[in-house]
Amino acid sequence: MKPIAINEDAPFHLNEYMSLRRFTTITAALWYTNNNPPAFLDHFFDVIEMTDSYNDHMLYEYIASWLNCLDESINPFLDKDCPGFMSVPRESHPLGNEYHTIGDGDNG
Repeated sequence: MKPIAINEDAPFHLNEYMSLRRFTTITAALWYTNNNPPAFLDHFFDVIEMTDSYNDHMLYEYIASWLNCLDESINPFLDKDCPGFMSVPRESHPLGNEYHTIGDGDNG
């Protein structure tokens, strides 16, 4: 029942720093790609270039050891118009986007 602190707790409120209207305006101006959108509706279009760059980087930089830790997790997101939105009942947050991450067990 203590007050929410921005450096300790979540969710925190940013209203004292920026209005929601300004935040929405700034995020609407952010772009993840320089490519032109395709002629068809592709919800993943904005992030494909970034994902491909990450995968290319990992192909050349990541050398897997004999011990790996694979994590399948859900990024909670409640907007059903979000690309990749799915329902996975076994997860602690059953609605959202599913991500797979891998960590090297030898090098941390």
